[in-house]
Amino acid sequence: MISATKQIPWLRIFLEGVVIVGSILLALALQAWWDGVQSRQETQGELELVLVELTEARQVLSFANVLHQRMFGATEDFRLRLSSVTPDQYVSVPDTLVAGLFLTRVADPPTAAVDALLSRGIDEIENLELRRRLLSWPTLLQDLKDDETRARTFQDRESGPHLRAEFDVAAAQDAATPWALGSEPAPSHVTQFQSTTRLKNLVGWQVHYFEVLTRTSRAVLEQLETLEVLIRQELN
Repeated sequence: MISATKQIPWLRIFLEGVVIVGSILLALALQAWWDGVQSRQETQGELELVLVELTEARQVLSFANVLHQRMFGATEDFRLRLSSVTPDQYVSVPDTLVAGLFLTRVADPPTAAVDALLSRGIDEIENLELRRRLLSWPTLLQDLKDDETRARTFQDRESGPHLRAEFDVAAAQDAATPWALGSEPAPSHVTQFQSTTRLKNLVGWQVHYFEVLTRTSRAVLEQLETLEVLIRQELN
């Protein structure tokens, strides 16, 4: 028994066990390293897609911001004209300004690339500020859509029915749309409006809505520009 026990190569068995365990651990470590490399490559590829998507979104959001600014100015001008006369007097207002009450559109920039990146996870992104801003991007866009939807709802239910009886909204919108985007003022008919408390309140609310929209769309554009800078830094 003692002789047989002495013949068992414990050292060799131990060393072989160490080699086997070490090989397994090394293989797992290499696999984890390779998975990490692939995950980082996938994240970089998705960030590049997000960068392309932000370029497309910039066009939509820049259009919206210009429109909001012009309409804010138009409705404020309309409000000042109404305030310049005594109650029940009539004031002359170009149709392009009145049409500003009806030009709200709901911006819908693309978000598929950002949504895909957030769904997969952003743990591979090293820049914590970039992570934070990516996470908040869909919320910012939704806030803008909500503000625009509220403005359109008010137009449809309040200001629209009241003003459509006074002038041809469709014709005025056709003339006002290029003007709202910064082109030369289009020829416009002049409509006489009686300066009533009801009309002043309606136009005052429209001024408020376009002021909010101008501020929100500007904030979204600033966020977009920051995202572009941070993504380029992450990719480099």
